[in-house]
Amino acid sequence: MKMIILKRIILPILAGMSLSGCVALPTGPSVPMSPGDGKPFNIYLAEDGKCRQLSERQLGKYYDYLSTQEAQYHYDNVFVQCMTSHGNRILSPVRFMP
Repeated sequence: MKMIILKRIILPILAGMSLSGCVALPTGPSVPMSPGDGKPFNIYLAEDGKCRQLSERQLGKYYDYLSTQEAQYHYDNVFVQCMTSHGNRILSPVRFMP
């Protein structure tokens, strides 16, 4: 009985507590972007890669002090600034009418 309580109740609680302090790094931007007018797609992809790297480097400076949501916000902020400085555009979200 004690072993069942240990396996089914206490171990999952301890595992959850050990993971609760972890912050997930963003896997990419959550902001949709598109190339600027007349920009070749391969150049846009190169700029996208550079801006993702910049966002990751900037985030690394403050990683220990951020929650997951704050990390995504700061990543997106740096990414958007970088991409728009290269002449790319932020896409507006599409709204569907019922």
